[in-house]
Amino acid sequence: EGNAWRAQLTSSRPPAELQSDVEYLVTQAGTFVASGVAQPSFTASGSHYEASLQMTLPTS
Repeated sequence: EGNAWRAQLTSSRPPAELQSDVEYLVTQAGTFVASGVAQPSFTASGSHYEASLQMTLPTS
């Protein structure tokens, strides 16, 4: 069980040139807490692209 967190990413490269999955690793005070894979959702925003992704992190 965990909490859902969202992250916002910005890229000047078009989504077709980027990987479809983002691997994440979370540490707290130097200790491993969680890891996973998230699929970003891209939208154009002016001269760059913004992607949001959802991560599930443990509650403790």
